[in-house]
Amino acid sequence: MSDLKVDLSVVLKKKDNVVIVVMIIAGLFISRNIYQEQLLKSNAMREQIVSESEKSKTIEQIVALNEKNKNLKKGSWDTVDANAIIDNIYKIGLESDIKIKNISPFDKQDEREYTLIPFSITCESSYKNLILFCKKLETYPKQIRIKGVEAAPVGSGPGRSVLLRLNIIVEAVYLK
Repeated sequence: MSDLKVDLSVVLKKKDNVVIVVMIIAGLFISRNIYQEQLLKSNAMREQIVSESEKSKTIEQIVALNEKNKNLKKGSWDTVDANAIIDNIYKIGLESDIKIKNISPFDKQDEREYTLIPFSITCESSYKNLILFCKKLETYPKQIRIKGVEAAPVGSGPGRSVLLRLNIIVEAVYLK
């Protein structure tokens, strides 16, 4: 028992050191728990940052697609009214110096995102004016495309030009 008293007396003499060691050990346990909590929070924040970054990229892609769609709609016809489109085609024909005899619309082809409005144009023209007319149709600010051209000579025009009877199929595009 005297050995125990000696050991206890040594401990009591060094009690400041023992308290410091106990406090260090307690501090290590507390700091370990705090570190683990902070590590979990840090990992959760990293995952949230990655998720938000992916959302941001997706939103940027949506905005870019909306902008592209808006630009495409600018080139689209703003109406499905065949008469308004016929008026524009007729004006292009006058500018190209071709003699339009008839412009007839076909049944509209209604798709999910657009409507195609086909027309048959019957006219007479020289080769040169036909090329000019086709070029003006293809470069017109509104979307119109030539689907087919049937030509047959009907005689000669002014000078040495050949006069053609034409049947041209075109489609106007209306984006919804």
